[in-house]
Amino acid sequence: MEKLRITIGMALLGIMCCAHSGYAVGFYDQTPAYSPFEIELDIGYMSGETLLEYGDVLELADGISEELLPFPNDELKLSFNTLFATIRSTNRLTRNTHLILDLGKTMQSNTGPIEQSVYDDAGEVTTVIASDSERNEVIRVEPKFRYYFINSEYKENGKKQLYMGVGYMYQDIYAFSDEFTQTTGGTSTSVTGNEWVAYHANIQFPYIEVGFARTVWFDTLFDINAAAGAATIVDRWEDGLSSLKTKGNHVGTGGLLNLKLSWELSRHYTAFVNTRFNYVSGIGTGKQTRVTTTGDGPAGEIGDYDSRFQHVDALFTVGFSYQFVDK
Repeated sequence: MEKLRITIGMALLGIMCCAHSGYAVGFYDQTPAYSPFEIELDIGYMSGETLLEYGDVLELADGISEELLPFPNDELKLSFNTLFATIRSTNRLTRNTHLILDLGKTMQSNTGPIEQSVYDDAGEVTTVIASDSERNEVIRVEPKFRYYFINSEYKENGKKQLYMGVGYMYQDIYAFSDEFTQTTGGTSTSVTGNEWVAYHANIQFPYIEVGFARTVWFDTLFDINAAAGAATIVDRWEDGLSSLKTKGNHVGTGGLLNLKLSWELSRHYTAFVNTRFNYVSGIGTGKQTRVTTTGDGPAGEIGDYDSRFQHVDALFTVGFSYQFVDK
């Protein structure tokens, strides 16, 4: 009987030891290694387009007269095909509350063509002015706050995360060229020297995001998030060919979609690939001014146009991150 008691006691002790050690080597680990700060660096390829259109009713500067115009009467299209680099810092205030800052910029100056089209009253294109931009760049600053409702990690099944966040994207777009091919009535003419086209736009896009991440095959962490919000755009278009300046203000909406695959290489290093889609559009008005007296009219304010703005880009990058792990 005594031997049976000893045997049962040893068995119970063994079960308790196994249950206790299961946290370390077995079944569930919700707080493995806490990384309060992380730096990411990635580089890749951006392809996108910015479209600006003016037209409809032109309210002249005297405040009384109006001139009916087709929409669009004038159109400017910028294309972006360039290398793009991003650096991101993540500050984990707690395990579930993160502050994130993204800084991104194009890595090439000549990123794509500029094309300006002028329409007649029938809506037909009468003049096309095209060039390869001498300087064309995109700069993005994007802070965000993210809260994880689920942020767990299992030894056997990997990570599982569900989060929401609020962010603010500021995007600056600039393009300049002083060498053109102007086509009117089927006749093309090269234009160089003191004539130029310069375009500058500032996009401000506060948004709300929702995301989900889960470890899938081969220890790959799949992370997808989407965001939407209101957008405001301020742009300036200087057309040295016709001595015109136009400043527009637009209000609209925007959306983001981000897909990310990452692989943990060690306690400190993680490699990843990332795909991001960005869309912003808005409608508003633009005020046009003639800088110098030309054959089209005297210098001074001309009037207000209706306007429409649209920007879309896709970004594919690869990179790595470094985590300052604190056990």
